[in-house]
Amino acid sequence: MSIQYQHEIESHILQQYEIQKVLGEGSYGKVWKAIDRSNNNIQAIKKIKGAFRNSVDAKRTVREVCFLSQLSNHQSFVCLDKVIQSKNSNDLYLVFEYVFSDLHKVQNLDIQVIQSKQLMPIQQNFIIYQLLKALDYIHSGGLIHRDLKPSNILIQKTCHIKLADFGLARTYQDTDETICGYTQNVATKTYRAPEILFNSSIYSSSVDMWNVGCILYEMISGQALFKQQQDFSQIAEMFEILGVPKYADIKSFQLNQKNLKTLQSLTTGVEKKYPKLYEMMSSFDPLERDFIRKCLQYNPKQRMSASEALKHPYLKNLTPIFEAQLGRQSPMPPSPSVQQFQALKNDNELYSVQEYKDIVNKLINFRRGNIYQFKTEYNRSVSTYSNHQNIIQTPYKTVAANNLSPQQHHSPKLCPFQLHTRTQSDQFFSSQSQQILSEHLANTFQKPFLNKTTKKLSEIDQNASNVSQIKRKQSIQTSSSLVQSPHY
Repeated sequence: MSIQYQHEIESHILQQYEIQKVLGEGSYGKVWKAIDRSNNNIQAIKKIKGAFRNSVDAKRTVREVCFLSQLSNHQSFVCLDKVIQSKNSNDLYLVFEYVFSDLHKVQNLDIQVIQSKQLMPIQQNFIIYQLLKALDYIHSGGLIHRDLKPSNILIQKTCHIKLADFGLARTYQDTDETICGYTQNVATKTYRAPEILFNSSIYSSSVDMWNVGCILYEMISGQALFKQQQDFSQIAEMFEILGVPKYADIKSFQLNQKNLKTLQSLTTGVEKKYPKLYEMMSSFDPLERDFIRKCLQYNPKQRMSASEALKHPYLKNLTPIFEAQLGRQSPMPPSPSVQQFQALKNDNELYSVQEYKDIVNKLINFRRGNIYQFKTEYNRSVSTYSNHQNIIQTPYKTVAANNLSPQQHHSPKLCPFQLHTRTQSDQFFSSQSQQILSEHLANTFQKPFLNKTTKKLSEIDQNASNVSQIKRKQSIQTSSSLVQSPHY
């Protein structure tokens, strides 16, 4: 099948991999399903078109590769296996583990998971739970995904998920906007948080939590919460669904004077109606409504954090079940003492395309582009240093920051971690002291959610749904204060 892709994929890639089909595409390029000719493993190959077209694109490429390489040993994130150069030196190929599908579309059967309402309530809970655990992990390390949407949530037949696509990710410390026009470049505009929609250049991990609310609404209803694509139409739709933001909400966006005046002019004279969201969620479980409402607050500081959302009654009573299920997977690496994610040591500066290429080339050349071996060596060298030093690393050299001699030109240095001791040393997924799955639930999660004979998840095992309903009724009785009419 590789022949039909010869005009899109270079010959040295086709020699290594047999291309099966297109899995997805966007402004960045395409993703293909492929078979590694050396071992017959199924892989996903992403071609980043114009990865080194200019300094901004090159910086984004370096960030994505660095972040993915740091997360590749973690079961909640898609594993980056290899990085391969293009012969034209302008593109880049990333080779990932292959995952069955994504939340937006089941590739093998060419149907929409969400729009066909294939997911049972307990599976919706399980997906959101895993997503929040993944976000809690990266947020604790100062990393924001910034592009959460169903198509970036890869899903296995067992309903386990892996978070993908870190092309727009950034750290809290990264205050530059060389990657911005983020609001113009984001692929799916309908998931943008209001502070991004209103062109704020200051935002935090709360933008990811806004996305969580949108994703849960979409899983339950089968429709996207926001549908408009144009900026002003989006704003009008947001006002209709959530109500007009109050003065305190507008102030929380920390807009510059120009954008502040624009937003104030849009809110002046607008009739303040009861938010349509409550009516749109009238058929939802009360705990679902409360959870979504707490994610979709205008004020970023009033949204739940990932760690707070994990304790919400919508998930709390199901936590032991989910932890036991997650414990059935392959053992995870221990939670690292190093928690701060960073692409480059001096990431706020913009460098030449060639300097960014050099960084990627070093990574590729080290262990022939094998990310797992690269990370193993990286972490081994990191562990030999005190947890109270800042370390600047390249694949070839590790030195304490205070031992660096002055340089006239400070080139970008690969620095995936800043060493800090985390106050909370809890493991990301822990199966200790958790309840064992009931036989019915264990069978439910182990079965594929789509196969040749089963077209709907509701046909797999209704007992799972019944368990979920019982848990929710118990939660409602103990948390009636949470289900009052929403206030925005």
